[in-house]
Amino acid sequence: MADAQTPAPLKRGEWKHPEVTDLRGPCPIINSLANHGFIARDGRNITVDDIMKAFQEELGLGPDVAFGLSKPPFTLHTREGEAEEAEDKKEAPQGYFHGFFNKLPGLPTINSESRIGLRNPGQVNEKGEPVLNLDQLRRHGAVEHDVSLVRRDFAQGDNTTIQPDLLHDLLASASDDGKGGKIFTIQDFAQFRNRRLEQQKRENSKLNFGLREAVLAFGEVALVMSVWGAKSVTEYDRVPFEYIKAIFEEERFPYQEGWVKRNIPLTLPELLANSTYLQASALYDYTIGKFWHR
Repeated sequence: MADAQTPAPLKRGEWKHPEVTDLRGPCPIINSLANHGFIARDGRNITVDDIMKAFQEELGLGPDVAFGLSKPPFTLHTREGEAEEAEDKKEAPQGYFHGFFNKLPGLPTINSESRIGLRNPGQVNEKGEPVLNLDQLRRHGAVEHDVSLVRRDFAQGDNTTIQPDLLHDLLASASDDGKGGKIFTIQDFAQFRNRRLEQQKRENSKLNFGLREAVLAFGEVALVMSVWGAKSVTEYDRVPFEYIKAIFEEERFPYQEGWVKRNIPLTLPELLANSTYLQASALYDYTIGKFWHR
């Protein structure tokens, strides 16, 4: 029993702002998982299984989406075009479907090197399981990319901290819902992405945002729309303003605002369809050539 001087331990799912010593990265969804205690609150030594379990149980992602988002970052980091030797072959393979997926051609093993891998050689826990710390997600050019919604680019000095001016601009881009409130539609997000790209073209002379980065960027927004979007047939493409504010400002899941996890798991075909819809909406103001080229 906790005494008067010692606070009671936080329950799983209870939100708490991170301590100064806790590690966080540039992804509001992953940070929120840690802030709620669905993965390690200190942001250290997180395994593939930790992330996959949280994605499926807390966000309602299907096994295919959870696997695709979780496993590649746990490969060893290497930059494209560099030949890096990694003496890391004694690690025990871990993760859902590991044996099956490692037999498929073209898919990374947990010990392979990848541009989108984040892990350092030998980075394992006491069980030999590959682990990551959340601050490794800021590794530029891997999963993290330029033109974040609410963070500055790597070349601008800080790609991890939420920027109040960008957060303000994001929240100001919401539409009226016709009922006295605000919502975020796919068109709102697509147009805001376009504005952020134009802003970063002006402000970052070292901007790196081509096709690869655009696909990642729209995929991230599609994930937000798919997980937190309204579930009715006529309102599948909108997210309540309060949900976006909670996620991007506080890095908190909007339970108290009324959000309930989707009961039909999000599968890859649905996520890809929503991402394609977003990209098509973004091209409303831009030709393909103008959008993809800086």
